[in-house]
Amino acid sequence: MQSEFDAHHAIEETQERTEHAHGGGASRNILLLAALIAVVAAIASLFANQRATAALQAKNDAILAQAKASDAYNFYQARSIKSHLYDAVIGAAASLSPSARKQLTATMAHEGRDQKKLLAEAQGYEKQVEANQRKSEELMYSHEVLEASVTFFEVAIAITSIAGITNSRLLVVVGLSAAGIGIVLAVWGFIPPTLHAVATKG
Repeated sequence: MQSEFDAHHAIEETQERTEHAHGGGASRNILLLAALIAVVAAIASLFANQRATAALQAKNDAILAQAKASDAYNFYQARSIKSHLYDAVIGAAASLSPSARKQLTATMAHEGRDQKKLLAEAQGYEKQVEANQRKSEELMYSHEVLEASVTFFEVAIAITSIAGITNSRLLVVVGLSAAGIGIVLAVWGFIPPTLHAVATKG
């Protein structure tokens, strides 16, 4: 899940190529461009890793909320059973004294109030589960898009470095094109998924 891109290593390799370039200032400028792309790739990789960590945390929060929701529903069902038992006893036992009937009725009413609280609590946890799952999915999507951008940056670094050594304009164009795709993907990865539909419509 974590990105394996090593910006420091990429910059060092580019620096070595720059030192051994024989194409004059143009070649050195091209190789410096590769180093700049490596810096941008490092930033994208950093955010990709952060999104992956946040997605995992949101997933764990969803699991915890689901466990709490299950506990709340179990308590709700237990209280519901007790309430029905009290109701059955009150209805079936005609010989109950008025004081006993009053006490059972009060207890049943108390159980009913607790049921409503437990049900609301369980439903609240269910909403947390849905929210955390949605957040985890959105963060993971962002992570995957940023990872794709890093891949294009890596390709751009390699091609641009070769262009600097061979002084090939065609390779410079190809390298910049790969870097451009990487930038587009990086920007897309930063945009919240909920805004993607708005962005595409616009």
